[in-house]
Amino acid sequence: MAIDPGIELLPDVPISRAADDLLGRGPLAERVVELACAEPAAMPRVVGVVGAAGSGKTSLLRLVHAQVSERGDAAVVAVDAAAHPSAESLLG
Repeated sequence: MAIDPGIELLPDVPISRAADDLLGRGPLAERVVELACAEPAAMPRVVGVVGAAGSGKTSLLRLVHAQVSERGDAAVVAVDAAAHPSAESLLG
């Protein structure tokens, strides 16, 4: 069966900027940044993003990273839990 040339197929790859956010994840990214950067600033925070393959985790993290970078008063550290089978592995 031939693919209809009038249909635009989008690749299943993470977005890299807000302008590419066709699914409207921007408000969720803003909320994550608000929670992660809320006062008191000295209190450490951990934000976990969990979802099935292709659900948009990397896209969300890229949007969060961009927003935090714009602030200039915080940093993003991303850790892929799948690469660490135990807490000891992660801490190492």
